[in-house]
Amino acid sequence: RLNAAKTKAMMVSRKRKPPVLEIFINDQPVSVVRSTIYLGFTISADLTWASHITQVCTRARRLIGFISRSFRAAGPHCLSRLFRSLVLPVLDYGAAVWDPHQAKYIVQLERVQRFAARTITGNWVPDATPLLQRLKWQSLESRRQYIKLTTCHRIMVGNSLIPSSIFQPHPRPSTGVSTHAVC
Repeated sequence: RLNAAKTKAMMVSRKRKPPVLEIFINDQPVSVVRSTIYLGFTISADLTWASHITQVCTRARRLIGFISRSFRAAGPHCLSRLFRSLVLPVLDYGAAVWDPHQAKYIVQLERVQRFAARTITGNWVPDATPLLQRLKWQSLESRRQYIKLTTCHRIMVGNSLIPSSIFQPHPRPSTGVSTHAVC
């Protein structure tokens, strides 16, 4: 039996004014939401990753603040390890799915890492690039690229729960007319 109080409905649409949705379970209305969290991903009704990326950045910044407050006496090496252990998994989780292609979201994510580099080193210079190089951190964008490539490789070699057959080209139906020369 479905519990109407725990059930949410979301109308997926790119329209500015999506149609009004009214769903009832056992004569009780189901609440309609604009976004929901499923398996750690924020899925929005307009099918963009903007709210997910914002939530990931917020969660990562909070963790960076927690690390800097809780481990004030620790050195940069220890803080860097804490960042890689606690914050990077938040920034990398599911990146093969939601990796942004728009520059504003790429920059938003990179700002988190630059904030972490400044916090860890205690050096609040305007350009954090030398800090990232000194900490030997690669950009989050290149990390996501690597994650996508390794995920694709695992699927193709059969080392994944996703069957590789979904990536195989399907034969086109024959039209009865051959376009190839016969020798």
